[in-house]
Amino acid sequence: MRKLAELITNTLPGEIIVCCYKEDYPICSINDKLLEKLGYTEEELTEATGNKMMNLVYPEDREMVKQNITQQLCCKKEYELEFRITGKEKNIIWVKSAGSIADMEDGRILINSVTDITKYIEREKMLEKEAESDPLTGLYNRKKAICVINEMSSHKNRGILFVCDIDNFKSLNDTEGHVRGDAALIYLAGLMKRHAGNEVVISRIGGDEYMLFFPERENICCILEKMKKIQDDFADYMKEKYPMLDISFSAGGVKQGESDDFNILYRKADIQLYRAKERKGCIEIN
Repeated sequence: MRKLAELITNTLPGEIIVCCYKEDYPICSINDKLLEKLGYTEEELTEATGNKMMNLVYPEDREMVKQNITQQLCCKKEYELEFRITGKEKNIIWVKSAGSIADMEDGRILINSVTDITKYIEREKMLEKEAESDPLTGLYNRKKAICVINEMSSHKNRGILFVCDIDNFKSLNDTEGHVRGDAALIYLAGLMKRHAGNEVVISRIGGDEYMLFFPERENICCILEKMKKIQDDFADYMKEKYPMLDISFSAGGVKQGESDDFNILYRKADIQLYRAKERKGCIEIN
């Protein structure tokens, strides 16, 4: 079986690994192209994996890979699957693996063709991030934030929505230019990420307007402390940088009711923001 497996790996194009059709797929043969991709010699691979293909698979993917390969092979004696493997330097490589069973006189083998798709996956992730992120601040954009909030609400994970903006922001752009205006927007986004916490949905929804959606389980006093910290730190920063300008931060918040969809919730929060901006530099919550 081993000699035939070596013939297959050295004859077929691409990166090939041939395994015994047994638990964890013991490796019969692997070609030089795949060894080079992984960064191993054949001896190093045997030592690192116990000579089992499944031990090449990224640990978090192993159970999924086992189940999918088993299910597909049971149906049609071949499989196709995308997953992660690890190289010698613990680097993660995304691959598309296609395999088929072959019956030999002394047992069955699984012939696998492995294609590196890491660049494709990274490109897809980059495009996905661009589609859901605000390009200036890196926060969620409006569309993505609404999607996340609606998803949370559908699972009864209601919360408190704040709509915020910068008071007199136009004066900064008019007197100091848009580059410094953008820097202020980025700084405010950083404060929100630093003080709000990882469970909060934060987004820039346009211009100098932001949204923060806090989980309902968080104590309202803690939420208001966080919002006040964002407000105070931003005011201090702007006063230090531009003492001649009266720039502050206002926010309006509302607790989500059982029947409130996003549009209703946003309108309620926007009313509170309007009240806060009448005095400027205030936080109003209903």
